[in-house]
Amino acid sequence: MAKYCDMIKRSTFKSSYLPYVLILPQIIVTLTFFYWPAVQGLIQSFLLSDPFGQSSKFVWFYNYVEIFTDPLYLKSILITFTFSIAVASVSICLGLFIATMANRAMRATALVRTLLIWPYAVAPASLEFYGSSCCTLPTGLWPWVSIPCWGSIGTQF
Repeated sequence: MAKYCDMIKRSTFKSSYLPYVLILPQIIVTLTFFYWPAVQGLIQSFLLSDPFGQSSKFVWFYNYVEIFTDPLYLKSILITFTFSIAVASVSICLGLFIATMANRAMRATALVRTLLIWPYAVAPASLEFYGSSCCTLPTGLWPWVSIPCWGSIGTQF
C-alpha cells in the first residue's frame, strides 16, 4: 500500500495562497447564486408582505402553519413526490436497459453506440444554428442582439 501511495502524482503549489486564489471565483459564484438567495428566501418566509412589497411584518411560523394545514398544498406535495419518484424510476430502468442492450455483442453495436451518443454531438451545432438564426437582422426573433453598437454580443454572430 505504501508503494502505491508513493506513485500517486500530487499537485503542489509554490505559494501557500495560490490554491485559495484559484478556488475564490467558485466560492464567490456559489455564495452569490446559491447561498445568498437561499438565505433571502428563508428570511422572506418569516415575513408577511403587502402585495406591492412596500412593507413587511414579521409573523414567525404563521406562513408555515398556514401552508402545511392547507389540504390542497399537501395534495400537491404528494403528487409532486409521486411524479418525481415515477419519472426517476422509469428513467433509471430505461437507461439501464438501453445501456445493457448497447453493450451486448451484436452486428450493429457500433451503429447503436453512435446513435446513442448522437444527441451530444448534434445539440451544440443545432443550438448554434438556432442562436445565429434568431439574431439575424431581417428575420430573427432578437435582431437587436446583432446591432454592434448595443454591445459585444452582436459582433459574435
